[in-house]
Amino acid sequence: MIIEYHRPQTLDQALQLLARPTPRSYPLGGGSWLSRKRDEDFAVVDLQSLGLDEVDTEAGWLSLGATARLQKLVEVQATPTWLKAACTRETSRNLREMSTIAGVLMGADGRSPIAMAMLAANVSIRTMPGDVEISVQDFFASRKSARNPSLITQIRLDQSAEVQCEFVARSPLDTPVIGVALAVWPGKRMRIAVGGFGEAPVLAYEGGETGQAKAAIYAALQASGDAWASADYRQAAALAMIDRLLKS
Repeated sequence: MIIEYHRPQTLDQALQLLARPTPRSYPLGGGSWLSRKRDEDFAVVDLQSLGLDEVDTEAGWLSLGATARLQKLVEVQATPTWLKAACTRETSRNLREMSTIAGVLMGADGRSPIAMAMLAANVSIRTMPGDVEISVQDFFASRKSARNPSLITQIRLDQSAEVQCEFVARSPLDTPVIGVALAVWPGKRMRIAVGGFGEAPVLAYEGGETGQAKAAIYAALQASGDAWASADYRQAAALAMIDRLLKS
């Protein structure tokens, strides 16, 4: 549960609070993820006053400030269609008004449409301290292992990527039990992410060969069975989904 609340006025102040050994402190954007956290006592560092909510375009890249709300991304003209669709698929309008893009990435599991789409699109994430830029794949692999949480300041998207997603769920408003996200760049290089299970989506393939991509998807889903769907079902569904995406 939350035992302390801080609202720093500068980035340096926020980083000092996050670096404290105790209590463990987490960045607070919209609070939709932290409000559900019950496994420890912790402090929150509110980022509202740091100006991290801008959305900018520059030289073929789209930069999303960490505290940009999902609904803002839906409404801003510069946001690519695929990201608007993922934000809409992620959660309801009320929660989109609260949830920040960094908060979603920090708390996302393998069933997150935004996480699947961003993994396929190979977005990069800028974090502090150190002003380090890492791939979203590396971020998902390390986000829960660090003793002191990194502060996401920016997410960067390559606007030359064309991204398509397809999801299967029990109902149109439910989270997916299987999802496939396909990103294609000029020159036909592609990345394919699959999800609907586990702690984070899985990068199934990167390359340019359709046959290899299908084999890689099948292998990536080999151990994906859980209470929601069997691995056999996910493998069959994902192969049908990638066929449709590649033909569209």
